[in-house]
Amino acid sequence: RRDQVLARWEQSLRQGIAVLGCHTPAGSRMAETLAFFEFLQNELPALLKKWREHKLKLRESRGQRGAISSGFDQNSIGRRRGAAVRRPRRLDD
Repeated sequence: RRDQVLARWEQSLRQGIAVLGCHTPAGSRMAETLAFFEFLQNELPALLKKWREHKLKLRESRGQRGAISSGFDQNSIGRRRGAAVRRPRRLDD
C-alpha cells in the first residue's frame, strides 16, 4: 500500500516536471522532491525491517507481547485548540 502511494506521488511529480520543465525553479524543486521519494522507495524496506527487529528486541527486553510504551500519550495528539484527534497510520502494515 505504501509503495502504491509513493508510486502515485512519483508519477505526479514526473508529470509536473514535464509541464514545468526541469530547468525552471519550480521544476527543479519537483525534481529534487522526486529524487527524495525515489530514495525513500529504495530505503524503506530495509528501514522497516530494521524497525521490526528493533521492536522485537524492545518487546523481549520488557517481557511483553503487546504494545511498546514510549511514554508518549497518543490521546493528546491534536487536542490543542480543539482539534480532532488523529493517530498516525502504521507503516509496517
